[in-house]
Amino acid sequence: MFLSQLLVFVALLTAQQLHAVEPVEIDYARADQREAWLRDAACGEASCDAFVHDPQPVMRGSAEMAWSVNPSLTIDRTSGAWYAYVGCYPSGYTLRPPPEHMHSRLWRSHDRGATWEALGPVLPERFTLSGVRSPITHAPDVSVIEADGRWHMAFDFVSENSTWETAHRPTGDADGGVGYATADKPEGPWTVQPRPLLLNSYRAAHPLAGKYGRYYATTLLRRAHDWLLLTAVDSDNHHSWGMVAATAKNPAGPWSDPVLVLSPESDQPWPTPVEFFPAFVHDGDVHAPVTSVRAN
Repeated sequence: MFLSQLLVFVALLTAQQLHAVEPVEIDYARADQREAWLRDAACGEASCDAFVHDPQPVMRGSAEMAWSVNPSLTIDRTSGAWYAYVGCYPSGYTLRPPPEHMHSRLWRSHDRGATWEALGPVLPERFTLSGVRSPITHAPDVSVIEADGRWHMAFDFVSENSTWETAHRPTGDADGGVGYATADKPEGPWTVQPRPLLLNSYRAAHPLAGKYGRYYATTLLRRAHDWLLLTAVDSDNHHSWGMVAATAKNPAGPWSDPVLVLSPESDQPWPTPVEFFPAFVHDGDVHAPVTSVRAN
């Protein structure tokens, strides 16, 4: 009898204590609550978004250039102006001749992004590069930095008459890769250096990990004693993506043979990268925002 009375007393005391506790509100959308969410490469991860989104976009797509993607933002420390280099693509990434070709357009803001003015295409509709037998007509993804008193641009490119098949397996006069340009000001005019930094024709003949054969979406970074190139690579029908790194004493090259630094072949289970662009430096470390998926 005594034991049953004690159990009833404990149960009543516990109930009273629970009743007296004030409810705690938890905002699970906050970044500090990310550990409360189930996450995995196959099912994704909760978005703890700390950004305030401006309802006014930098630019909108058009009927000819429906997809405005892969933007790169830089700030001129001298003038304080912001510059957005935006990749412009036809719907479906269709390879078309100029003026409906894949290209980058430049926008400038003098009021920290409140309003933007269009400055037009970044690079010419057609230009030539040594070692590529046909003109370059597609250069959509560019990244720009200021270093050593100059502005430096890395851009991916595809030559005229290329198809998506030859983009991964260059034949004839079709080729692609990574190029380099310089300017005195972030708005240009840009001087394209004649020598490509990387060529897909070489990479496709010598694929990394037996499958990665196409370069695109490149970031150029200045380090204390050399330059660093981070470039996305893909594998055509293997449906796999990665990131490679190369170094050089001079941004115009020659560059070291790129090495695979991030891919599903690595021994790191998370993340399995799809694409990154652009990378940036903060407090001495390189940060590369990467999207990821896994077969499920």
